[in-house]
Order: sequence, then structure tokens, then C-alpha cells
Amino acid sequence: MFEKLFKWFEARVETYPNEMPKTPKSGLIPFIYDATKGMRFYILLLTVLVAAVGIIEAVLFRFMGDLVDWVNKYSPTELWAEKGWTIIGMFFIALLAVVFVYLASSIRFQSLQGVFPMRLRWNFHRLMLGQSLGFYQDEFAGRVSAK
Repeated sequence: MFEKLFKWFEARVETYPNEMPKTPKSGLIPFIYDATKGMRFYILLLTVLVAAVGIIEAVLFRFMGDLVDWVNKYSPTELWAEKGWTIIGMFFIALLAVVFVYLASSIRFQSLQGVFPMRLRWNFHRLMLGQSLGFYQDEFAGRVSAK
């Protein structure tokens, strides 16, 4: 079961795209924007999921404080009668946290962490293959003369 899920997440991003990459623009932000082409949706989705997990974890600490207060205030039967639906809501929010953590981890480790570096290498390699022979002669001549 998990193997199918892992393969599904791994197949979301193509490691070796057929499209020829363009030369990245100069400057840090434009370079990052060009380099993340095809990955931006998953990076944004990961960012949203991680933020949601952080918010839910903060809310869980609030829930723990509320539960401790309620246990001191109510007897077990009164607690369930007074706060039963609230406790059920807390339970479902905790389950939602598990789902968000799973999705964020799967996107990070299966879709991005393995594929993203290989995709960058592939695109940069293809850019280097497109250079002229003069580019390499000038590049290596400059390095030798600098030493």
C-alpha cells in the first residue's frame, strides 16, 4: 500500500524534463525563480502545509491547557456532558494534523528532496552541453592563466 503512495508522490515531478531549459536570468531572485520552474506549485503547497501544521500544533497546546482546566473543574460525567462536542472537535483537529504532517512529509521527501536536486543538475548539465567550444576554451584558459 505504501509503495503505491510513495511512487505516486515521486511521479508528481518529472526528474528529467524533455523541455530544453533557458539560460537563467542574472540576479539571485530571478535565478531562483527560473531554477524552480515546474516545482513552484509543490514548494508553495509544502509551505502552506508546514504553516498549517505549525498552527495546528500551537492549537494542540491550547487544547491540552483547556483539557487540564476542565479535568480540574468537572467530574468525568459532567466533562463529557458539558464539553463532549468540543472534545470530539479537538480529536478531529488532531487527526487533521496527522494528515497534514503526512502530506507535508511526503511532498518534501518523496516529491521534492530526491527530485529537485537531480532536476537542477539535469537542467544545468543540458545548459552546459549547449555551450560552444569557444566557451570552454576561454573558460579553461582563464583559469590556467589565473594560477
